[in-house]
Parts: sequence; structure tokens; C-alpha cells
Amino acid sequence: MIFAFILVIILVVSIPIGLSFLIYRFIKRKNVDKKFRVIALVPLLIFAYLIFTAIYPSDEFYEEDFKEVTSLQFPQNAIIKYKTASYPDQFGDYTSCFLIEFEKQYLEKLKRKLIENGFENKSNKIGCDELNYIESKLEGKKYILEFSKEVDGGKIYSVGFLTDNKSVIIERSSW
Repeated sequence: MIFAFILVIILVVSIPIGLSFLIYRFIKRKNVDKKFRVIALVPLLIFAYLIFTAIYPSDEFYEEDFKEVTSLQFPQNAIIKYKTASYPDQFGDYTSCFLIEFEKQYLEKLKRKLIENGFENKSNKIGCDELNYIESKLEGKKYILEFSKEVDGGKIYSVGFLTDNKSVIIERSSW
């Protein structure tokens, strides 16, 4: 098992390095102007970008998780204040947790949609590092209302409304 993991890591790292080397050699051999040798860095930059976005997902990632959990489009005036996610395991399962601030009138729409989608008014949070991180940023805010839902396929969604009447914590876990 460890041998296979090491082999995969070597292949994943060596492919962009090998492509960069081949591009560099091709450009050098064709006597192309030296300033074009920077093109050889393109595979390495793409690889670095993919690794970075896998470790630090963009806001669009969390907006998609919001849509998956709530069945609502992410509102344009909402702000993602804090966010964190685990790295997906070999089966694609991960946990994401984020704190969003909404306008007060949107909160009622969100509550209605959660009840309509079969969420239960109870706490069913997964104890995880991601949720602990978000809860450490609450600055004295507490939960006033919590909804949760377990979905077929090993997913748990939870939505917690906070005392400031504008902040919501969304948690999505799968295994």
C-alpha cells in the first residue's frame, strides 16, 4: 500500500517536471529566443495551481456546497466570512464548513427552504477540525437554531443560525 502511494506521488510530480524539461529542451534545440524558454514553466505552474486549489478551495467551491446543502442559489449579497475544508480522501469524501453572513430577510427564506427539504430542527453536527476552526471564530456568538439532515450515500448536512441574526454556519460531511 505504501509502495503504491509513493509510486503515485512520484508519477504525479514527475509528469509536470518531465513535460517542462521536454518543452525546455525543444525550445533550446530550435534556437528560439531565450525569453520564450519561460514557456517551459507552464506545466509546473498548472500543477502548482491545481495543488493550491485542492488545499485552499475557492469561494465557488463553498458556493456549490451551499447549493448542494440548501438547494438554493448562493445570494449575491452574501459574504463568506470563514471557510475551511478537509482534503478529499481516495473516495472523494470530504468535510467542508463555512460561516456566511446574509441579510436578515434572507434568513427566513433559508429556514423555510430547509424545512421544505426535510431538515430536522436538531443538532446533528459532526465533531471535526473544520467545525472547530469555524466555531473558534464566532466571537461570542452562539447557536440559536440548528437544522440537520442525513442524505443517502453517507452525507450529513447541518445548518446553524447564530445569535447575531445574520450569520449561518453550513457544514457538509461525507464518508
